[in-house]
Amino acid sequence: MATLTKIVTGMEKGPEAINNNFTQLSTFADSQTFKDTGWIKTGVTYLNGTKADPDFPVAYRTIGSDAGPKFTLLRGYINNLTAKNNTTTAVCGLPDLGLGAYLLGTYVSLYEKDFVLGINNNQLTVNNQSGVDVTAAGFTFFMLSV
Repeated sequence: MATLTKIVTGMEKGPEAINNNFTQLSTFADSQTFKDTGWIKTGVTYLNGTKADPDFPVAYRTIGSDAGPKFTLLRGYINNLTAKNNTTTAVCGLPDLGLGAYLLGTYVSLYEKDFVLGINNNQLTVNNQSGVDVTAAGFTFFMLSV
């Protein structure tokens, strides 16, 4: 982190101190590497009869800096979901992505019914709260982990 000098009226060598502060900030900003892994499909395994969609397979990407927050995004289309009502089904295994506790976009609507997505032990899960059993269904999802 940059160490800045407090600037006060009438201080000795004020312009030099201001310039030094800008130099410190610039050096700090240049040292922060912003990374984007791009969409990665390797390490994803499909579970319990689900299958990859050839046009929109499950993929993940991490965006962030070394010193700042990182965000992990998950997206894809799950084919061939079979899930009994009021059960949680693991649909795919993921590599250890260090996913945070906060997941956004964890709800999907399938045939206008309620399904809740989650991550448990590096597996993407679907909790069927629809009131009906589902066979050979497919759905698109997008999740953000902070």
